[in-house]
Amino acid sequence: LKEVDFMKESNLDLIACARKVVEGVADEDVGKHIVHREDILDNVQKEVTEFLGSIMSKRLAYDLSERARRLLRITDELESVSDEGAAILRVVKRLRKQKEKMSEVSVAVLLSVHDRVADFARKITPLIRSPRVAIDLENLQAESREIHEFARECRRVQLGRVGPEDPGSSVRVLGELDIINAYERIRSYYLN
Repeated sequence: LKEVDFMKESNLDLIACARKVVEGVADEDVGKHIVHREDILDNVQKEVTEFLGSIMSKRLAYDLSERARRLLRITDELESVSDEGAAILRVVKRLRKQKEKMSEVSVAVLLSVHDRVADFARKITPLIRSPRVAIDLENLQAESREIHEFARECRRVQLGRVGPEDPGSSVRVLGELDIINAYERIRSYYLN
């Protein structure tokens, strides 16, 4: 449970770092921090999985077995969130390497998606506990659908930015869509 708590807090930190990367205010240390923390969370998930796997190989009461399965799923989802933070960093680095610069409008769109997903993550993080806490699943699912629809609309708008007057726009917009898709996956992992 302590490792799960560590993963939860680390992911909120990684999401905040991803915002700096998208905003263009991150220095090299932020990028190194994202990569390093993502590696750490990979190892934490592996260790938790090995520990719970050894416990689950023994005869357990149903409720203990269910808690162990739930913890396995939670650590998998949380580790996936950290993967997406690193994916956002890779996309931004790739765009820079190709000398593509996102417009202020595009950055504003990406940050609005980020902020909605980050708020959702901050709302769900305290609910990720064992034993389970009572949650209003219907309300969370409705909020998740709203964020999903918002991200879909943002994708549609970004695709509209591709044009013949800007030859590099297709590469840049595809990168921006990759970032939106990463945030969409983060939203999905938190809902799961």
